[in-house]
Amino acid sequence: MNFFKSAFYFLAIASLVACGGSGGGGSSVDPGTGSGGGTTPTNNAPAFTTGGTASVAEGATAVATLEASDDEGDTLTFAFGGGDDDALFTLDESTGALAFAAGPDFEAPGSAKGTNVYTIIVTVSDGTNDAVSLTIEITVTDVASPAFTTIAAQSLVEGGTSVATISAAGAVTMTAGADLSKFTLSNMNALTFNAAPDFENPLDADSKNTYEVTFTATEGTETSTLAMTVTVKDAYEGRVIDGPVSGSNVFIDLDGDSVQDSGEPSTSSDANGYYFVEKAEATAGVTPKLVAIGGTDTSTGTELPDLALVADVPATETASAYITPISTIIASAANDTEKTQVLASLGITDLTPEQLLTKDVWSEAQSADSATAAVAQAIQKANLQVAAILQAATELVDTSASATKATRIVGMINAVASGLLTQAKAGISLTTSSAIEAAMTAAITTYAANIDTTVVVANYTSAITAVTENVVAVVDQIKLLTDVTAAAAVTYVKEFQTDILSSISTTVVTVVAAVASGNTDAANTAIASLSTTVTASLEEAQATVAEAETTAVTTGYTLPKNITVLETVE
Repeated sequence: MNFFKSAFYFLAIASLVACGGSGGGGSSVDPGTGSGGGTTPTNNAPAFTTGGTASVAEGATAVATLEASDDEGDTLTFAFGGGDDDALFTLDESTGALAFAAGPDFEAPGSAKGTNVYTIIVTVSDGTNDAVSLTIEITVTDVASPAFTTIAAQSLVEGGTSVATISAAGAVTMTAGADLSKFTLSNMNALTFNAAPDFENPLDADSKNTYEVTFTATEGTETSTLAMTVTVKDAYEGRVIDGPVSGSNVFIDLDGDSVQDSGEPSTSSDANGYYFVEKAEATAGVTPKLVAIGGTDTSTGTELPDLALVADVPATETASAYITPISTIIASAANDTEKTQVLASLGITDLTPEQLLTKDVWSEAQSADSATAAVAQAIQKANLQVAAILQAATELVDTSASATKATRIVGMINAVASGLLTQAKAGISLTTSSAIEAAMTAAITTYAANIDTTVVVANYTSAITAVTENVVAVVDQIKLLTDVTAAAAVTYVKEFQTDILSSISTTVVTVVAAVASGNTDAANTAIASLSTTVTASLEEAQATVAEAETTAVTTGYTLPKNITVLETVE
C-alpha cells in the first residue's frame, strides 16, 4: 500500500472512534456503568478498628471483642495470624470474641517471653481481598491476694473455748497445722476449741500449750494463708459456792484493796459456778486474794447482788480454789494458826485450811460414797451458817448506789470476817449469839471508820441485836438439815435468801432511822415485826423440810460433829 492510501485508512479509523463506533453518531457511555463495554468497580479490604493493646486482671479470661469495618459491608471473618502466644487464646471467627483459654496467673506468667505481656496476631478477611492483620499486646495485671485481718498470735485462758473470729476476704477454711483437729471453725468463721484446754494437761502437738492451725482464704483464683498460734494461759480455777453461784464476777485482788482495779484479771463464773481467771503478779508485799461478787445461787435460783466471798490463792500451783463463806473468814486470817482456829470454831478439825480451800464440797456432798458425802455435808452445812451471817451483815449497810456498791459490800464482808476471826481466836463458836453480835458490832464500827463515815455506830446497836437474834434462829434451823443439797433444804435456803433477808433489810433501815430520831417505839415495833416475819418464814421452810424427810430422816450416814479428812483433793 502506498503512503496516500495508508493515510486515508488511518484517518477513517480515527473518525469512527471519535463518533463512538459504527452505525453513526450515538451518545457516549459512562465507563463507570459497566454497560456498553465499561470497567469492574474496586472492592476495598476491611480495616481493624480495635486497638493494638489490652489489659486483663489475672484469673479473668475475656479480653475483648475484635472490631473491623468494611466499605462494602461484606461478611468478615476473624482468625489468628501466627503470634507468639496465639495458642493461649480462643477467638470466635464470627463475633471476634477474644479470650484466654485459661485464666492467667500474674505470679506465674505463661507468655512466650515469660512476662505478663502476651503477644498475638489476629487477622480479618472479607473473602475477597487479602486478610488484614493486627498485632495485639495483652497485659495481665496483678490481683491482690485475699488479706487476713485477724492476727496470727492468739491467746486464751485455760478453761475457755472461744478463740477468735477469723476475718479475711473471700472464703476461709482450716487447711493445716499440727493441732488442726483440736479446733472447729463455724460457718461464721468463729474459731473454737473442741474441748476446753487444760494448762496443766496440754494436748497440743508439742505439749507446750501452743496450738497451731493454718487457715486459707480463697477469693476467685487467689489464695492466701494464715498460720495461727493459740497460746493457752495458766489460770486460777475453782468454783464459787454458796450453792453453786453462776454469773459471779471473780477477780484477783493484786494490791490488797479488795476492789477490782484496772489490770486485775477477772472472769464470770459459769452455769455451774466454775471459773478460770488468768494468773497475774501481785504488788510487792501483797498476798493476792480471789474475790467473787454477786451472781445467782443455782441451787435456789436466787440472784444475790450483795453476795461477796473471798478466798486465798492455793499454795500449790496446780490446785483449784473454792471460794466459799468459810474461805472468806479464813482469808482474813494472817497465818495458818489463825486459819486453823477458824475451822475449829466451826467444828471442823483434822482438816487443814489448804485442804478445805481445794475441796469442792458441793460435789462431794452428793457423792455416792457415804463417808465422803458425810464430810462434805458437814462442811457445806457450816458454809450455809456462815453465809447467813455474812449476807445478813451486808443488809446493815446502804449498797443502793452502783458507784460504791462493790466497795461497800466487800468492805462490810471483810469487816464481818475480821470480827468473826477475833471470836474464833478467842475459842468461841462462830454460830453462837454472842459471837455473831460481837462480830457485827465490830464490823459496823470498822465500816463506819473506813468505808462510810456518815454511819453513826450508836444508831445500829438495837438493829444489830435484832438481826443477831434472827440470824441465830436461821443458823439453828440449818443445823436440822440432813442433806444440804436436797430439794427440801434448798427450799429452806431460798426462804432465807429472799423473804428473810428482805425483812432484815427493811427492819434495819427503819430501826436505825427511828433510833436516830429518838423514836424508840417505832424501833421496837420494827424489831418485833422482824421476829414475827422470820419466825413465820422459818416455820414455813421447816414444814417443807419435814414433809420431804418424813420417811428418810437420814441418808444412810451420821453427820460427824468433828470432821476427819478422808481424802485429799487437788
